[in-house]
Amino acid sequence: ASIRTQATNIPADLIKRLVERGKWTPANALAHLEHRLGIDDTAEDLVTVADTVFGLLPDELLRDGLELAPKLVNARSNHQEKPWRTLFRRAAKIMPQVAAQYARMQQGDWARIRVPLLLAEALPETESQLANSLRTESLVLIEQLGAVGFANATLHFMQVFDSETRARLLDRAWQEQMNLARTKKNIGHLWLIIPHLPVAQQSRAFVDALELVSTFPEPYAIAPLLELLGKIGPAVAAAGLSALVSGSGLLGLVNWILANGELGAAEKWSRIAKLVSSVEI
Repeated sequence: ASIRTQATNIPADLIKRLVERGKWTPANALAHLEHRLGIDDTAEDLVTVADTVFGLLPDELLRDGLELAPKLVNARSNHQEKPWRTLFRRAAKIMPQVAAQYARMQQGDWARIRVPLLLAEALPETESQLANSLRTESLVLIEQLGAVGFANATLHFMQVFDSETRARLLDRAWQEQMNLARTKKNIGHLWLIIPHLPVAQQSRAFVDALELVSTFPEPYAIAPLLELLGKIGPAVAAAGLSALVSGSGLLGLVNWILANGELGAAEKWSRIAKLVSSVEI
């Protein structure tokens, strides 16, 4: 039977063995992947299969792999970057401009930001101008996102930019998330952003977030912020907890600890005693 009529659930390790033993050519493996994508482009194992197939391709088939990779966008996987990384490890050195062409052909905001950045990371130093162009293009796309998308993209991609750009992205993300929290009465990404802020800003940010969240009608809204207590200095924690005395904040703190299923009763009350004793009333 032709490769296009083969079973559609062949696992990645079997495909690799078939190619290594000469039963299939790399072109057969690529055709099989394309056939599967045409049947169901959401299958959970597609990313693993694609990563394996792309790793088997000779130089002359890299362009075909680059052309097929964007079709993986709907696959249900937390590792969609792996096939691109596998392709870019070689294509970035052999055909950087061609790789950039395909990196820029993505659909959807996230892929249009992520894939060019993956290529920029893989490019050799001799292609620094191209790498900088790709980063700049992705940065423009990030800055065009709404508040939630912008915060997500900042947290995910900020490390690829210089310190000045990271600071600017974080500052905007923080301000927008604070405004969103006031409007929606939802903590959103505040607790995720705080650890990435400059140390000199973390104290004020932690206290501001606690004061805001303590006014929310749902007492458990403070739970994500309290998860940061181990990452924030004791003095900052004490100042923040003092802000919870008013309203339902302190009650929410106690209720959250009591509801924590991972702690025994003695440990729960010990933590409550320590935290409440640190509050400056």
